Amino acid sequence: MLLASIGRGVPAWNAVLFAAIGALLVLAGYRSMRLTARLSAAVLFAAVGLLAGVYLEKPVVGIVAAAVLGGLGYALGDVFYFINMALNGAGAGAVLGAAACLALGREAGAIALAAGAVTGGLLAMIFERPIGILGTSVLGAALCTVALGSVPGLPPAVAALAFLGLIVLGCLTQAATTRKLPPREGSRRPASA
Repeated sequence: MLLASIGRGVPAWNAVLFAAIGALLVLAGYRSMRLTARLSAAVLFAAVGLLAGVYLEKPVVGIVAAAVLGGLGYALGDVFYFINMALNGAGAGAVLGAAACLALGREAGAIALAAGAVTGGLLAMIFERPIGILGTSVLGAALCTVALGSVPGLPPAVAALAFLGLIVLGCLTQAATTRKLPPREGSRRPASA
């Protein structure tokens, strides 16, 4: 399998990092994606406020701006979430496109990767939770499989089974530990009288 063969040249410390990040994505990828999008946006906006205070040479203005902008960033975190979701779906689509090409005995060309990325990105925007779970599971399984490739003498069949098994494990674990998204504002129906 390509992912395991990539891992053959990976140093042991790097393989541990790949496996750790891969395991996080497999077991809690969607949950961490939802949480970190808002927190990242809040930190980013707060940093802009603090830097504005430094630039203006008014630390109090910077602290107030950081608080206001941090709150705004947290509120706008959903925008970052959707960008993250699209990129997650695109990454998983590219990995699955490459895997499909390899399964057919063909080299994964740029067209297959691009088609997988576009398809995955679009599906992620339509089916957020399921594709978010699948996408983080696929990407995490890919990282773990690369880490497995650093094990000398590992048969390709073991790497392929590990890749598929980790995807299934990730999907089942994340589906059981996350809740469905609330409906979007535009899709809520008024209660009948």
